[in-house]
Amino acid sequence: MIIKKLNIISFGMISNKQIEFGENLNVIEGNNETGKSTIGAFIRFIFYGLDKAGRDKYIGWGSTGCSGTLTLNSDGEDYRIERELNSGRTKDRITIVNSNGEIMRTDKAPWELFIGVPENVFVNTVFTGDLGSAVGGQGLPEAIENIVFSADEAVSTKKALKRIDDARIALYYKNQKGGKIHELGNLVSELEVRLAAAKSSAEHIFTLEDSIRTKRERINKNKERIDLISKQMQDYETYNKIYELQSHESASKQLQECKKELAGLEKKYAVDGFLPDREFSDKLRALEASAAEMKELSSKAAQRLASAEAEMKTSSSNSVLRMAANIGGIEAMRNMYKGLDKKASFYGKFALVSIILSLPFAVCAGLLIYFGYTLPYAVIAGVLFAFLLIFGIINAAKASKLKKGLLKLAAKLGAEEPGDIPDLLDSLSDKETASEEKTRLYKKALEDKQRTDETYDALDRKIREFTKKFKETGISGLPALISYTDTVVSELSNAHKQVEMAQYKERVSSEHVSGESADELRGKLTGALKEEDVASFNCDERRTEFNLLMRQNEFIVEKISSEEQNFAAANATFTLPATIYAKLLTARTELEEATDDYKAYALAYEKLSEASAALRSSISPTLAKDAGEFMAGFSDGKYDSLGISNKLEITYSGGGMTHTADTMSSGTQDIAYVSLRLALIKMLFPKKAPAFFDDTFARVDDIRARHIAETLAKLDMQSVIFTCHGREGRFAEEFGGRVIKV
Repeated sequence: MIIKKLNIISFGMISNKQIEFGENLNVIEGNNETGKSTIGAFIRFIFYGLDKAGRDKYIGWGSTGCSGTLTLNSDGEDYRIERELNSGRTKDRITIVNSNGEIMRTDKAPWELFIGVPENVFVNTVFTGDLGSAVGGQGLPEAIENIVFSADEAVSTKKALKRIDDARIALYYKNQKGGKIHELGNLVSELEVRLAAAKSSAEHIFTLEDSIRTKRERINKNKERIDLISKQMQDYETYNKIYELQSHESASKQLQECKKELAGLEKKYAVDGFLPDREFSDKLRALEASAAEMKELSSKAAQRLASAEAEMKTSSSNSVLRMAANIGGIEAMRNMYKGLDKKASFYGKFALVSIILSLPFAVCAGLLIYFGYTLPYAVIAGVLFAFLLIFGIINAAKASKLKKGLLKLAAKLGAEEPGDIPDLLDSLSDKETASEEKTRLYKKALEDKQRTDETYDALDRKIREFTKKFKETGISGLPALISYTDTVVSELSNAHKQVEMAQYKERVSSEHVSGESADELRGKLTGALKEEDVASFNCDERRTEFNLLMRQNEFIVEKISSEEQNFAAANATFTLPATIYAKLLTARTELEEATDDYKAYALAYEKLSEASAALRSSISPTLAKDAGEFMAGFSDGKYDSLGISNKLEITYSGGGMTHTADTMSSGTQDIAYVSLRLALIKMLFPKKAPAFFDDTFARVDDIRARHIAETLAKLDMQSVIFTCHGREGRFAEEFGGRVIKV
């Protein structure tokens, strides 16, 4: 089998990495902690999967599993093994694809198809680690036997034989005067004597037990009575809670009725959502007082205004001056006259011009009609004539209206013609100053009268606005509304007081309520006390009886304690016959089992010794031949053979001499160990498997390292060296190997 390519998608610290291998020697070179050993672990994962420790180690952070592919050549055909391990699943997904891209349908695991040995054999033969602590010298034969016999270099047949023999001796000494079997025989004899003695001393113990039992029965009867009294008192308290809850529910019901009555009154007296209250009543009274005050102030202002008017009338030309005062004085009246006269003159002139301008259009229209040009010129001329004529008539009417106004003004001022008004106003200018004071007083009186009237009117409107809301109730007038409001406020106040009183009762009763419903409380009743017996139940008497029974039990307990001390003293040296008899049966059973175990250990020791001897005899010739060839290549012919006896004792030849394994140097032990491992791979694997060396040659000098690289490159098998040094890579390239740097 040749591994051609790895595609590590996710495994430990490595992700998305491809590695291609050569058919012979391959060197994976990199610093420590760069993932070299992880690559070897990935190869084992593809063939054998991961155990729990492997899952914890190689499922990387941020990853949900391990996955990747391995491409190999077996028996001349390429295959690709795909394996995916998801942390959420207990079983891996494995797919094997042949060179035609077809998925192989098989129930066999990848190692069964391509390697042929289980994982422990694979790891203990194909994978060779650092030899700094490897078995060497006299330990090499034992290591070989362990690998072949148990697939584990650390599992020793010699140690197994010694443990079997130690277990056999522990059961029964060879002089038959010691061991577990001897001790159990003595124990059986002792227990038989003790059983006879225990039967004669049991009667006194049983008498004490009967007395203690009787007293305990009395305690139990008292406890039953105590429990009954306790339950009755509990029921008594529960019934009281139920009655308090009923009282609370009655108070709550009364509160709801008071609230309902209050809501009914509020609905009855509410007008468009408005409910009269004490504040509203106070506003009505304040409004009534303000209205009376304004009425009195208005009457006084009217008196002052009448007095000012009388003073104004006593003045000469009083009417003209008063009229002038009302519009701002003599000068304002003169300006008003000039404005009216100017407008009358303007409208008169404009009317005359319009009428004169309309005459040519009338003549033109007549001529056009006469000569037959009716449309459109005659019509246009006629329209212009009509427009100017109507416009002139309108302005003439305005001028006439203004002249009439001037005539009325002249009549009011006492002038015969409008033209006399300027002279009249000039004559009144001197008198205006004298009457200004009287006019000022008159204006002030008039303003006061207007202000009080406006205030009173505003109050009156407000009163009507208030009374308007209650029109449908039949109430008219502010006094009636005040009386109605007082009645409403009084009834609502009484209803609120009833609600507050009910709320107080409900709150006080709620303080004694436990928060549980009546059904829940009744569910707690034990039935020890009936409801009809609650009234006659004397809680104090029951409590006294309860305390008496408790003290009585305490006294009985003291008596029992005294008898138990006597019982303990009598029982200190006493063991129940049944207990001794049970121990006797156990001892007899153990004696029989120990005797059977002794026979089994003796048989196992005999058979394992025979199997070990047969194994050594069968494998030594083959191992010696193959390991010698590897040893010669690794030492460049210095050690041309490696001998292995039927007892797997190792010798080696060099310089024409034969040497035992204990004379090997550490470097020679290392290459001898590797030679034996390669010989074992050749012997144990039905299909050629690659050999992996993880920093195996660290103690080997450069010369031997070069010979090892050369020998591995020439072997008819694939090998992979993991190293953190550069020399293995240089030697591999020298002999046509592949170097992969990570």
